[in-house]
Amino acid sequence: FNAVVLNMNSQQAQNLHKKEADVNVISKDEALKGIPGYQEEQGSLLMMVAFLFIIGAFVLAVFFYVMTLQKMNQFGVLKAIGAKTSYLARTILSQVVVLTLCSLAISIGLTYGVAAILPDSMPFHLDVSLIAGCSALFVAVSVLSSLLSLYRVAKVDAVEAIGRAV
Repeated sequence: FNAVVLNMNSQQAQNLHKKEADVNVISKDEALKGIPGYQEEQGSLLMMVAFLFIIGAFVLAVFFYVMTLQKMNQFGVLKAIGAKTSYLARTILSQVVVLTLCSLAISIGLTYGVAAILPDSMPFHLDVSLIAGCSALFVAVSVLSSLLSLYRVAKVDAVEAIGRAV
């Protein structure tokens, strides 16, 4: 097979196909899908990303749970002086969101920093919509993984939590 790659829009491609009947005009996506194993490799990569989010959810849940366990005495004191569970839940959720947003800002900054120093010959492209989507998913996973900590704080007994401090 002989191939010529041209950078043109769909209207120009249709005009070329009308002029040259023996020429097959296909898009870049169709050409990529025609490569043997391309779909399978993309599926494997997508599965790896999905498992990274699942593993990240477990790591975040454990991280926030351990942080909550370390502060159980403080939560007991707060409950003893009349703090409502809804106030404690809002506080925990706000801490989770702030911590998540700070870590996202640092990681996106580092990613763009590394991308800036990579050589131009390396095929690396950061799509803003992909970064935004993954960031939103990461925030959602972080909030969902903190639910175990919220459950533990809701069930804490003030007398028992303060008694452990002694």
